[in-house]
Amino acid sequence: MESSTSYGNLLTTRDLKKHYLVGSVRNDVLRGIYLQINRGEFVGLKGPSGSGKSTLLYQLGLLDTPDEGEIIFDGVKTSLMDHHQRQVTRLTKMGFIFQNYALLPELSTLENVMLPGLSCGKDRSHVESRARQIIELVGLIGKMHDTPDHLSGGEQQRVSIARSIINQPTILFADEPCANLDTVSSKKVMDVLKHLNEHFGLTILMVSHDLSNFSYASRIIEVVDGLVVNRMK
Repeated sequence: MESSTSYGNLLTTRDLKKHYLVGSVRNDVLRGIYLQINRGEFVGLKGPSGSGKSTLLYQLGLLDTPDEGEIIFDGVKTSLMDHHQRQVTRLTKMGFIFQNYALLPELSTLENVMLPGLSCGKDRSHVESRARQIIELVGLIGKMHDTPDHLSGGEQQRVSIARSIINQPTILFADEPCANLDTVSSKKVMDVLKHLNEHFGLTILMVSHDLSNFSYASRIIEVVDGLVVNRMK
């Protein structure tokens, strides 16, 4: 994996708002978020349950659209992107890690990691070669041909990490990456993320309830009741 280190602003939000209707009741989840993520940062996003952390992550990852406000990613206002442009941006410039791993059960480690690369129409031999390198990077060279049901939770999450970086994204979004893992497995996952950040300059934005995970971050943003209330180094 080549280094992507490059300083300067990567992601900005201005007065970001999002609400949901539950019957006739309006729930204002994001109430005016202002934040800035610079290239090469490892940012932790903390806050109590229901504070809007995961909703914010989904807006920033273009998995949902805000009701008001603006997201500027890599110099482009995402509100000006059409559906195809959003899809291409997600596939080529963004990586995603979810707490439930989201691996295809019938595919091997190698096949799961290759999938996003093949979805971009890249040459299969090139994608496979790169996938093998990344699987080795995350410490799973001996699990190359195992399906998810033969892997531990920590191993599945490392497969998820490998899959998320196959297309050399600009930013990696991690939503509770260690939520279902024990202490030893969590440390292995966090060590991989820190390595990607420090050695390859990958920008990471991570939501977590586990305060120990924030020791890996270079900066912490706290969200409470849909607003940024604290920015900590």
